[in-house]
Amino acid sequence: MVGIEQASMTAVFCANTADRTAATWEKPLAPFDRLEFAVSDDAKGIAKAVAKIAAARRDDPRAPTLDHGLDVFHTAMEARRVLARHWRRAEVAWEEAEEADIEVDRARQQGVDAWGPAGPARTAWREATATLGQVEHREGAWRRAQAALEIFRPDGRLNDRATAEAEITAALPGLPSADWAKVRNFLRDRPSLAFLRPDAPPPGIGRAAAPVGRGDGLALVAPAPSSRGVGPVDRAGPCGGSRSPADRAGAGVV
Repeated sequence: MVGIEQASMTAVFCANTADRTAATWEKPLAPFDRLEFAVSDDAKGIAKAVAKIAAARRDDPRAPTLDHGLDVFHTAMEARRVLARHWRRAEVAWEEAEEADIEVDRARQQGVDAWGPAGPARTAWREATATLGQVEHREGAWRRAQAALEIFRPDGRLNDRATAEAEITAALPGLPSADWAKVRNFLRDRPSLAFLRPDAPPPGIGRAAAPVGRGDGLALVAPAPSSRGVGPVDRAGPCGGSRSPADRAGAGVV
């Protein structure tokens, strides 16, 4: 499991573990008592660990609120996978239509009545055009939903939750088939927009967060060092390398 402080992109913990249950995740998260926002994929262990820590803080008026968000990387990755499959179908349909045209031309060159192959050719082109139009429509709907997951809107203004939810709601009818179900679920999941908090600017604003793995990564955001000191990053890099310059300077450390 890996934890990344996303402003400085510093690995604050990195460990091989027997499992990735909530109890296992709680241990490396425990030192970060000023952590305000955590981003992960949809792994249940991470979500449960963050939820448990957040619930415990509610009894302490001095403790900051802890929110949990769903990362955008895995949503976009799934959408790209589905779109690639749709584009392949469209390409195959187009190639079949071109092959049908070749059969028509071959019949004409041989002095044979082209009426026979012309019918299938027209059908093939109707199907190819419809398939291409459908995938373009699906891609447009996804691009609209994807834009709602950005910190800034296309017009350059800071995004907000109400606008993002409205854009996603408008885009979802364009992603209707069963193979888009996982993307739709991600988009409807409230943690997907958790970074658009009404009481604070988006975490890591102006920074690009990188994916930290599949099912074993967490990005962390905090405004100031923990009251316990820099903790796990106050030594050589947790993944075996030396610390980054930002790490050594204390910048972005949770």
